[in-house]
Amino acid sequence: MFRRILAMLKASLFIILQAFAAPISVWADSQLGKPIPIIGELEIVDSHALLDGVSLTINDVNATVTASGDYSVSVPEADVYQIRFDGADIFTGIQTFAHVELEQQNKRTLSVPKIELVAKKPGRTEFIFGGDVMAERRYIDPRWNEQVLIRPESISTDMEKLFRPMMPYFRSADYAAINLETTLAEFEPAEKAPKSITFYTHPYILDALETLGIDYVSLGNNHTNDYLDEGIRTTLAALRESKIGFSGAGLNEAEALAPYRTNINGQKFSMLGYVGWKNKAEPSQVAEGATGGAAFGTMENIISTVSKEVADNRVTVVQYHGSREYSEEPTETTEVRLKAAVDAGADLVIGHHPHVSQGLELYNGKLIAWSLGNFLFDQFFYETHGAYALKVWMDGNTFYRAEVIPLQIKDFRPIPAMADTRRYVLQRVMALSALRGTKLYLSGGHAIVTSSNHQNDNPTSRTTHIRGSDNEIAKTSFPLKQESEKSSSSHRTALTEGRELFFRGDFETYGLLNLHERSWNAKNAKIELVRTPKTGRFALQVSPEEPGEHMQLGLKAFMRVLNQDSYSVSVWVKAEEDVEVSAYLQSRPEGMNRYKALEHAPFNLLGSKNVTGGEWTQVSFDFDIARDSKNRVLPSRPMFHFAPPKKLFSFLYSKGSRTIKPVLVDDFSFVEWQEE
Repeated sequence: MFRRILAMLKASLFIILQAFAAPISVWADSQLGKPIPIIGELEIVDSHALLDGVSLTINDVNATVTASGDYSVSVPEADVYQIRFDGADIFTGIQTFAHVELEQQNKRTLSVPKIELVAKKPGRTEFIFGGDVMAERRYIDPRWNEQVLIRPESISTDMEKLFRPMMPYFRSADYAAINLETTLAEFEPAEKAPKSITFYTHPYILDALETLGIDYVSLGNNHTNDYLDEGIRTTLAALRESKIGFSGAGLNEAEALAPYRTNINGQKFSMLGYVGWKNKAEPSQVAEGATGGAAFGTMENIISTVSKEVADNRVTVVQYHGSREYSEEPTETTEVRLKAAVDAGADLVIGHHPHVSQGLELYNGKLIAWSLGNFLFDQFFYETHGAYALKVWMDGNTFYRAEVIPLQIKDFRPIPAMADTRRYVLQRVMALSALRGTKLYLSGGHAIVTSSNHQNDNPTSRTTHIRGSDNEIAKTSFPLKQESEKSSSSHRTALTEGRELFFRGDFETYGLLNLHERSWNAKNAKIELVRTPKTGRFALQVSPEEPGEHMQLGLKAFMRVLNQDSYSVSVWVKAEEDVEVSAYLQSRPEGMNRYKALEHAPFNLLGSKNVTGGEWTQVSFDFDIARDSKNRVLPSRPMFHFAPPKKLFSFLYSKGSRTIKPVLVDDFSFVEWQEE
């Protein structure tokens, strides 16, 4: 109780300070000082609300919107611009862009893509959903001597900091929810489930979630019961002391399957949460009879619990934890169950567990989000670092509209995705949604799906990698099509199409908010962000830590989700003097522990190329990756080696005379070439 009183005082102080202090953006440190004009246009959809009643701020600089929806404002030049629209007749709109995304060809004006806003009306409710949340393991005890994010002496403050970049988005919604994928306990409970991975998080996470603006958490997942009966009891006790609603777990089956009921804007809502499977070990992770655990999302349980809420005239929201990890599509079991939930009367369905984003689907007029991906999670797999939050507007029990907010999980926390990461998330979600006949279009840097399943005239393109006759690998953009439509033969005859897997090799988000960068590994070298790029605003400079003959730069961990046979790595290099660039590939041998493999598995040479000093030069290498006994592509990572070029009679040079100079790198790509 004392903890809750302190937390309440802390939260009250935070709110008071927010009310009386200037609304300083978390992006304030990115400002460079020189004013630059920003222009843009907005529209309030399906409404006669007046645009001149909308207030606009860009990085805390106020501006006005004309009656026609245009705006023009001069703000201090910055690396990041957060744009916020407020008004009595609209739901708050927030979007965040990197400078390079808005830059025009003349570089003297920034242009924001057209943004659509949603009008308020009686009975309309704005939800926002985030994905999987935990705050233990590598937050407290990171690998590779990385930065500790949650310290024993400042647990509450450190947890709150992890959510700060997303607070404007979540605090402005009517109702906010996430999947709380952890047991809550101040200390690790004595007994844990017989499984290899278990999570427990300090209950202070609830204070941070309240500050973020979270109203409800689903406990229907495979980590709620990691510490069995004691863990369920401490979790439920902590939540009952908080202001956050919950469902999806309990001390017995009936309690686990019970909904959380609440009123929002005068309407009755029910929240249900389920996990999709029983683990094989005993005791099970699901609640059965008098035994506690997570709510088991069988077909029978889903239909019976949803039907009961619908019969009581309650708007029913389902959250479901299932399908395969790191997959693009839901499993057949998940699809059948969640569509049965809609058939039984569920009004909105949100999925999680794969840890990566999946598409949206309009099914019988209701929205199913198959997987949002992670929200606050400590996985270092690169594929899990692109996710999305989802705004959903409901008119009573009728789906009106949803908005995909692309996220980058950077330094194990969510931030608005920008540049390459935004493109990756949007392309993935739009393509996977198109496979299910659901059309998305762009509003600013977000993606929209409407109840009418239409697309507007905002320009929408997809970025892909192509290889020309000169073997150069380049990015290009084509109009985004339904996945069932094939690229025209003219594209295919001269070019091979590839998919970017790394999605942050432009380095435009490398230094955001001074967050720790966990993607790259350097040996005999130090790396720093510099403003001398090939494209955009940033490049990475690799400099020798001590005078020597070589430097190494590569990915810190393996790329895990690989599906094709043919790949390329590509990077643009600029050196002070001539340099030899070699690329190596390390694959994780079948059956070997990933950490042991990172330390001991061999690196195989892909090739070497000489780069002339003083010029930006693209260096690329093609390769195939071996498969294991189950025909799965082995997880792999590239490593670049920089050394002075070998010269004729090099044996005459004394040791130390071939010292490497600093090297700039930009626009790194790990490309998976698609089968025809």
